[in-house]
Amino acid sequence: MPAAIRDIVKSVLEYLKENSLTPTPENYKRVFYEQAQIHGFDISDCDRLSTFANKLNQEEILELNDKNIVDIDSLFDYVVEKLREKEKSILSSSSTGLSISTVEKIASLMISALAPVYVNDKLDKDINKLNKMLKSDLTVLNQGEVQDNIEDYILKRKYSDKNIISAKTEKLNSIVCSMGDYIQNSVSKSGDSLNDLDSILDELEQLPLKDGDLSSLELIRAEMLTVNRNMKDIVEKLTDNLNREKNEVSSLREKVLELEENLKNAKVESSTDFLTGSFTRREFNKRVKKLNTSYNKNKNDFSVIYMDLDYFKKVNDEFGHDAGDEVLKTFSRVLRQKIGKDGDVFRYGGEEFVVLLPLKNKKESKIIIEDVKKHINKSKFIYKDATIKVTFSAGVALRSEHRRVDDFIKEADRLLYKAKADGRDLIH
Repeated sequence: MPAAIRDIVKSVLEYLKENSLTPTPENYKRVFYEQAQIHGFDISDCDRLSTFANKLNQEEILELNDKNIVDIDSLFDYVVEKLREKEKSILSSSSTGLSISTVEKIASLMISALAPVYVNDKLDKDINKLNKMLKSDLTVLNQGEVQDNIEDYILKRKYSDKNIISAKTEKLNSIVCSMGDYIQNSVSKSGDSLNDLDSILDELEQLPLKDGDLSSLELIRAEMLTVNRNMKDIVEKLTDNLNREKNEVSSLREKVLELEENLKNAKVESSTDFLTGSFTRREFNKRVKKLNTSYNKNKNDFSVIYMDLDYFKKVNDEFGHDAGDEVLKTFSRVLRQKIGKDGDVFRYGGEEFVVLLPLKNKKESKIIIEDVKKHINKSKFIYKDATIKVTFSAGVALRSEHRRVDDFIKEADRLLYKAKADGRDLIH
């Protein structure tokens, strides 16, 4: 060790001993810097904390002093802490982080997507009204009514385009049918023409000729035979072409009929849950809006029942997902049978179902769902060799007891979860 460094180390140890300082790395480093300066060493490269501190403003430097940050290690810990605080601040912020221009672009794209492919004056007028509202104030997107309107426009756009496509498909089918009938008649007539031509040819070939006029008559008959044979060739070709076109039109007609069937199936599938046969959540939203419109106009009251199968996860875990699917299908079928013409059943998601009961008050609705509950509790759900116990919890709400339809829906959901919290297998 060079003499100068050895002297610095010696003086550092003596200083620590004289001042009763514990020889920790921090104390040793600080005293070493001081003694090195006394012995004439340049320690600017060692004091990286000062280098960093020179880049801070006065407020930040005071904060470093308050935190007793004396070296790079403690500075690093401090920076990490500040980054974590910043991260928490960002995560807890309710701001979307989107600029005004970005939100405007999203709103513009949304308006474009809402526009129907085919002309629909009423829907175009509603969308233009929404567009003007968004241009004047983007914050209206936070309003529940505006969000409901947008969802309604999406459904109207879809069904408007689908209805027009269906109408065009029916028109195309009608045209194809007419073409088929025309070609069929043409083929039939061309067949008759061929038969007539064959008869004419037979008569000409068998036509008796007198000796005096033999040469001239023979010439005439030959010309007529040639003309008729040419006509027969033309008609035969026409018949072949018509038969070919008839087959093509038949194939086209089959495709059009298949397209019509697919459109009908697509309409059914969009409103019916593929597993349980109950209506979908999307169809529920559509029916609620329709019933709410009737309520606002004519005060036709209606009830909603939110239902959830109790401990359904245990069914999947213990018996498997196939068993769970069978339980959902059976429960849905029983529920639809018990509700009957009083209302409609919807699969809201997973093991959650919803029942809409038009023109029913709360008392009547509870009687109906209590009857369903008794039936379910007495029933045995059997999968293979296993008997599965099934119960459900439910919440019932009445539209007239709430100012807004959103509050009415939320109340049914709240009562459902209260029933589950109170022990399950209950109706609130």
